[in-house]
Amino acid sequence: QQGRSSAEGLEHVEAAKATGRPIIVVGLHLGNWELMGPVLVFSGHPTSAIYLKPDNPFEHRIVIKVRNRYGMGLVEPTSEGTRKALRILQKNQEIFGIYIDEFIRNRVHAPAFGRKLQAAGNIAYTARLAQLTNALVIPSYCLRIGDAARFKVTFLPPLEMLDTGDRDSDMLENIRRMDAVIDPIVKANLDQWYYVLDLGLDE
Repeated sequence: QQGRSSAEGLEHVEAAKATGRPIIVVGLHLGNWELMGPVLVFSGHPTSAIYLKPDNPFEHRIVIKVRNRYGMGLVEPTSEGTRKALRILQKNQEIFGIYIDEFIRNRVHAPAFGRKLQAAGNIAYTARLAQLTNALVIPSYCLRIGDAARFKVTFLPPLEMLDTGDRDSDMLENIRRMDAVIDPIVKANLDQWYYVLDLGLDE
């Protein structure tokens, strides 16, 4: 809604596009995280993003209707979805979006919150996609401003992913680079983090 949302750091998206390289925008489930897509699309940056298909068919139809309304492309987290994600990045006509903080099977994969980094979850998937396509990775997050329903979406400077040819070592280093950015952001805004009630850290 006009006047209730703002964006900061879109110049980083513009600068990344000027390089001619593919772009992966990685989001966090903070504030009103659904604003990331509309902000990109309405700013002239066509975007497709991975989404989790709801089990309820009615809810699924709503998700598709709402996101298609503002021109967001949808990619399911399946093997075919992975191929679609690669095609999007290789064609380099759209930004590819993915949320890299997640709580799956009673485990928070990212941020690591000081735990040993593991090549698992969306953060590892993102690292692999970036390696395969030479994509720049732009962290993004949304925060509620004050007590009113006002939100700001922030895009940070792009992260360069390491590519030495050592796939496993590069994967962990690139996960570390992303985690180093998102960990303090989530820690500083736990009251706005979607997964805070599910949070259970292990060693």
